[in-house]
Amino acid sequence: MYVARLDRPWEDTPFLFQGFFVESAEQVEQLKHYCMHVYIDPLRKYDANWHERMTMRGMRNLRPAAGAASGKVEEWRTHAGEERYPIQCTLEDEAPAARQAHETAQEAMQEVVLALKRGDDFALSQVRTAVTGMVESVVRNPNALMWLTRMKDVDTYTYGHAVDVCAYLLAFGRHLGLPQPDLQVLGLGGLLLDIGKVTLPLPLLQKRGRLSEAEFETVRGHVAAGVAILKRTEGMPQRVLDIAEHHHERIDGSGYPHGLEGARLSLFARMAAIVDSFDAMSSARPYRSAVSPHEGLRMLYQWRDRLYHKGLVEQFIECLGIYPVGSLVELSTGEVAIVLTQNRFRQLKPRLVLVLDHDKNPYGTMDVLDLIDDPLDADGDPVEIARSLEPGMYGIEPRDYYL
Repeated sequence: MYVARLDRPWEDTPFLFQGFFVESAEQVEQLKHYCMHVYIDPLRKYDANWHERMTMRGMRNLRPAAGAASGKVEEWRTHAGEERYPIQCTLEDEAPAARQAHETAQEAMQEVVLALKRGDDFALSQVRTAVTGMVESVVRNPNALMWLTRMKDVDTYTYGHAVDVCAYLLAFGRHLGLPQPDLQVLGLGGLLLDIGKVTLPLPLLQKRGRLSEAEFETVRGHVAAGVAILKRTEGMPQRVLDIAEHHHERIDGSGYPHGLEGARLSLFARMAAIVDSFDAMSSARPYRSAVSPHEGLRMLYQWRDRLYHKGLVEQFIECLGIYPVGSLVELSTGEVAIVLTQNRFRQLKPRLVLVLDHDKNPYGTMDVLDLIDDPLDADGDPVEIARSLEPGMYGIEPRDYYL
């Protein structure tokens, strides 16, 4: 039988996979110990070939019980997005198209900002074209656009943040298996959700100190300003307006501008709230430094079911991986690396670019290490990620390794 759901959160149990086939009496005893009941999926058929491949890689359906309280998300599950959108090419092959799509989106947003500052309306067709290129790239391989998003040079907040949010929302929607018309709407919403900030004074956006209450109220006004701009734009989808109006709402009603609670917020608005917050936390701002992507996800997880929809937070973490693309990490060997791509089945074993040796000296070449191959160190012990590092640790800025 295939266990599809438990009667308690997966992260509170020692089960490695969110969804697995029962293959032993030990698993049944573990289920009896942790659960009163479970849900099975009678349509899932046992795949002996898959089981053999996973067994050869040393995978098991149980992880040590000590890991249950660590807050780590499960390493594998079958995603609707992976069934709808299989990876079509490598990151290296997709990088040129992803770079072009990223640049096109930046240029489109620059044109939007310039038009609005002149008092003109912007061309929605240009923004749609930009989103289409990003959708196509994410569908082929989301890792390439994620890499560019993390590695890009620092841009102005107005359109740099918009392109980032667009990329993350598209990857998130792909992960959930949403059809491409929905991805198009999500991408458009990501690019335009903060468009009202073009009406704010630049010194206010660039202020380094804490905002006063009056200044914060002025910043809050960007939501209404943005909705007004989008409403007068011919052909603007209603769901894009919904994203722009509600991406600062929180499911406990503590958000703005309307203080709406979770049941009144759409799926896309909830997704946008998560992505917008994650990118804001993991990007440098005039008033504070960026946190690592790993820390940003940890903070979202801490606030799940209070500020953000719990299930969507967990799905977003699965989408990006425990150590998202572009993360700076230190290995058990002492080497320092940047996460290059996620491994589909083992998110604790990503593909890495080695940048510093165990003495923290730069490598002369950018060698790639794939932890899915279970590499061993000089003592014969498995090489693992020991910890996530904040950007700038050991003098390494991940964006210096732009493809």
